[in-house]
Amino acid sequence: MHGLKIATEFSRHDVSRTMAELTNAQRHLVANARARKEGKALSEKLKEQAEAERHEHLASKKRLAQQRQKPPLDNKLAIRFVKQDLAQFALHKDWKKKRHRKDKTRASTVPDATSVYDWDGVPVQEQVKQMQIAKEEKQKQTNAEFTRMVAETQQKRERQKKAKLHAELREVDNAKASLEAERLRLEEVKRVKAIQVEQVKIENQKLQDAKRAEKLRMQEYENAMTQEYQKRLAAQEQARKDELQKTYERQEKRVTMALLNVVSPEEKARLDEIRAAAIQAAERKKDEARLEEKRRKQRELDILQGAELRKQQEDKRKRLEAERQAAAHIDAIGAQDALAAEMAARAKQAKKDAMDREYRAVRIYAPGYDTNAIVTAFGL
Repeated sequence: MHGLKIATEFSRHDVSRTMAELTNAQRHLVANARARKEGKALSEKLKEQAEAERHEHLASKKRLAQQRQKPPLDNKLAIRFVKQDLAQFALHKDWKKKRHRKDKTRASTVPDATSVYDWDGVPVQEQVKQMQIAKEEKQKQTNAEFTRMVAETQQKRERQKKAKLHAELREVDNAKASLEAERLRLEEVKRVKAIQVEQVKIENQKLQDAKRAEKLRMQEYENAMTQEYQKRLAAQEQARKDELQKTYERQEKRVTMALLNVVSPEEKARLDEIRAAAIQAAERKKDEARLEEKRRKQRELDILQGAELRKQQEDKRKRLEAERQAAAHIDAIGAQDALAAEMAARAKQAKKDAMDREYRAVRIYAPGYDTNAIVTAFGL
């Protein structure tokens, strides 16, 4: 088969751009397909060269046989020359024999009249006729043999032609079967890739829905925590104001009672000193109690904050691990397209937003916490 050729022509720019957009598995498939096509094209080319060499060899053999074949002779001209040779042979046969045998027989070298016109009892014309008949018979046999050889050659050529035709038909059928199998394989690969891309889209949609739900949950949690913190601040402020009001009332009451009890200046000074010392001691106790309570609350807040930070770090680690696994899964199935790039950008933005939220949460719920430690913990 001379007409089957598979042409695969790509420009260098298109090939480099296409190979850059493919994954390792896809590049391996493309390389295998290209190698198969190149091997098939090379086999076809070698087959054509072998066929051309075979045709050239047969043509050279045919030309050589034609050159070696003797040109046909005219039968009439050949018969005339044969008659002349026979007559000359009949006239000089006995003389030549006797001349060659003169040493043995010592016979006369002059031929008699009978030997001139008679050759072994058969006239010359009859002998020529018999030789002509024999030659014709031989020519007939030769012609029959030649005809038979020509027929056999034609039959052999017909058989070779049929065998060649059958071989070419088998090659065509094999080529068609190979092309059909390749087409079916490519269709199957395309179908599997389409299914994989659809699965990736579904998984990406699920991931987006999960991230959206997580974002809503975090917003609700932040709102709730902010409201709770504002309520706690308002309660603490109200308690502080109430305590100050009570302190002012007690002091006013003591001052009023002290004014009602008129005493000497010395006694008044002593009582004032005692009262001031008692008030200062009470205030110190209250300050120490408030400081201890503040420290206790700060320790509780630090414990809660540490637990919250550890929980957020664990959630962050799990989220990063899930995102890494999702990215690895996307790379494995070869879905590196615009959607994957957009998802990567969204994941990066979501990571940044989560880190910002955690940083704001730490700043809100732990105003006395070290800022450098927060920056180091979150990698900001």
